[in-house]
Amino acid sequence: MFSTVFTAPARSKPSLKQQSGLSLIELLIASAIGLFLIGGIYQTFLSTRQATVLLQAEAEMQENARFAFSVLSANIKKAGDFGCKSSASQVMTSLLKTNNTTSTTTLNPQIRVQGWEAKGSYTGNTYKTKPNSSISATTTKHWLDSTGLAKDKGIKSKKQSDILKVWYTKPYRMNLSSANKETLTFPSIDLEKGNILAVNDCQSISFVQVCACEEEDCEGNNNQAEVNTCNNINKTNALTGLNLDVAEVGVIDQAIFFVSKRASNKKGYKNNIPSLYVRHLGKDAKPTPKQEILEGVESLQIVYGEDTDNDDSANYYVSADAIN
Repeated sequence: MFSTVFTAPARSKPSLKQQSGLSLIELLIASAIGLFLIGGIYQTFLSTRQATVLLQAEAEMQENARFAFSVLSANIKKAGDFGCKSSASQVMTSLLKTNNTTSTTTLNPQIRVQGWEAKGSYTGNTYKTKPNSSISATTTKHWLDSTGLAKDKGIKSKKQSDILKVWYTKPYRMNLSSANKETLTFPSIDLEKGNILAVNDCQSISFVQVCACEEEDCEGNNNQAEVNTCNNINKTNALTGLNLDVAEVGVIDQAIFFVSKRASNKKGYKNNIPSLYVRHLGKDAKPTPKQEILEGVESLQIVYGEDTDNDDSANYYVSADAIN
């Protein structure tokens, strides 16, 4: 038998001269493709990051708005709450007179809700963002209302932003033990001279200012309020004929909401971010210093529902200066 074996010839290794790499053109093309891919990835990263920042900002804005609305709604729901059932059927009488520290034109709890419409901010008007604009004292030059009531002194609001004021009693109320033209008697209640009281017997509500207490300092817990022992605070006709079985006495408070700025110098305000503020009723029935609720609020716009058919539902909404 014969067999044939074939053997492949050995392949020799190429010499250095025979070896070849990438050309300069190939390197440039590869680099360009790599840069293009890296650029696309970076742009995708930036877009994703910007979208995340925007979503976080929107979420923070919505949360801030919810907080601001919760503060506003909590106070607005208390508007006109003077004890018992404060309804439109009750007769409200203000016994307040002008004195040296306050003016009856700013003390009108019987109105329950007051508002001042900023000029140039009516529904349908175009509003241009002006975060660096100045603020102004609340004069009729920039704000109007339908009742002609004076605006509280010391309120400096951002222009083109409405002002809202609501009246109610503080949470604690006491049963009225006795009442006459000079003195109200009740269980212990925290009082200060100058506080405004709401006396409510479910048929009528009378507003009267405290001019003295049984204690000389008239601070802290007291059982009596003198309402006719000092001049020019209350009218002389007073609190007689009340139904003492249900009569209550409570201390009046107010909440004034407006947009303003923090002051940093004598001129102040302009370079500061606007914020939503509130002022309550303090000593001698004067507004307290402003308290910041939320930073970054540029304008407050309020419309008021009018119930023209007494069905406890608003028939339409109007600005403050159009309320009938």
